[in-house]
Amino acid sequence: MTRSIYLFGQDSNCRFIISQLANTSKSPAGLNLLFNDINKLRRFKKAESEIRYQNCISKRNQIITKFAYEASVYPQAEGDNYDSRSSALIDSLIVTNRGYQKESSLDMYKPNMNSDSSVVFINPIPGAIEKIIKHTWRTDMENCPNIYQGFSTHLLENGPKFDVKHMKAGQLKLSAFPKDGDLLGFIKRQNNHFPVDIPPSSVINDLLRADMLSSVYLPYKDILMSQLEKVVIDASMIPLAELLSHNFRALSKLKSIENMVSKIIGECLYVLNKTDTVSLLRSVDPTIDAILDKQRLFDIVYKLSTSAFLNQELAKKSLRTQDSDDILYANEYIITQAKEHGIQASLNSMLVDLARARHQLNQDDETIEIVT
Repeated sequence: MTRSIYLFGQDSNCRFIISQLANTSKSPAGLNLLFNDINKLRRFKKAESEIRYQNCISKRNQIITKFAYEASVYPQAEGDNYDSRSSALIDSLIVTNRGYQKESSLDMYKPNMNSDSSVVFINPIPGAIEKIIKHTWRTDMENCPNIYQGFSTHLLENGPKFDVKHMKAGQLKLSAFPKDGDLLGFIKRQNNHFPVDIPPSSVINDLLRADMLSSVYLPYKDILMSQLEKVVIDASMIPLAELLSHNFRALSKLKSIENMVSKIIGECLYVLNKTDTVSLLRSVDPTIDAILDKQRLFDIVYKLSTSAFLNQELAKKSLRTQDSDDILYANEYIITQAKEHGIQASLNSMLVDLARARHQLNQDDETIEIVT
């Protein structure tokens, strides 16, 4: 394992990844959690600094492992207090929670990183990494770390305390990221020289060695296309499910809802096809047209809506339990892209407003005092 790996997130992906890295080496040594909330850090230490991983994929043979991890607000050198700033170097940083992928989120850790460091963003919102790089290193690009991203399809559930349940196996797709912003040049170099264009860093190799992560190292364009596909699917399903009280089956049973899903997909594709990203991908890899085919995407949404297991798990990712900017990220991304290109995304805008209004009504209902 690489000399030190810090994980910044505390969500289910963070708990899952750190557990699998520890399982692979049979030890939590060199694995550290970063908390930007001192109260959460204290709760973690009160819970004996443990993360418990439960493999629920096989109901008959559930595997449970747990390790205690070092945790702090800042990277720590030996003898430092857990909440004091240190000059300790971050060799590798894995950022999992989308809430920690805002443009200024890494400012507090910039002094602890250099050009030899590596940062891996897991399931980032499209465009988030570019904003972080521009904000944090735009005047100091020679010290910008090596940037990677991961796209996870594992289905996870947070348990009590700091536990995580592995509900359905997936894959962790990993790739290098074009930190200089030259997307076309980066993709062309990878077409000719992948994977020796940017060899996997030590932390990427650690992730590739962890069996349960099922990690693969791919060209950047492959992950980018998967991200765009997921944006359309999530934008079509998540807000409607919130409005339908998470009755995903209604998406496949009601003709009016089917028509709405088709219109949402159509609007998302109209917006995406106006973006430079999709135009660039189309110029180097025509398979983007097959991936962003309207009927194909509708069929995927339909299949997902008829899966009882996925309905149950996706319902847990509602506005009741997650930040609205996280759960509605796909619609927000489409709205932002539409504004940047001077076009309308009225359906996505309406869905976001209605989903948030529904969430507010639910909150109001829960706080109403009943007098008898």
